[in-house]
Amino acid sequence: EMTHYLPNVTTGYVTTATRDARINGVDITKGHCLGLTPDTILADAEDKVTAALLLLERLPDIADKQVVTVFVGQGVTDAEQAAFAAGVTARWPLIELGFVPGDQAVYFFILAIE
Repeated sequence: EMTHYLPNVTTGYVTTATRDARINGVDITKGHCLGLTPDTILADAEDKVTAALLLLERLPDIADKQVVTVFVGQGVTDAEQAAFAAGVTARWPLIELGFVPGDQAVYFFILAIE
């Protein structure tokens, strides 16, 4: 099966670190949440909301983005979803944010950033 990438769309993922490591200058702690793109790990944080916000913050072209669609995975509470939404709105008030119940197992959040 072939994966097709849309131009100008960045995909971000938030998942759990399975081991300690140092990758791309990011110290990773087993059990923490990671924010990553298909290319690299950008963030390590104790919680999924902070990891997701750091992931967005560290994208080199975040200033050019206008829409973030969030596929919400298993294990994400309504309070965590609301905290993420509040964090995005506070930092990037012009970004349009949408949530889709993805119910995926491995990734707390999958972000389509356009």
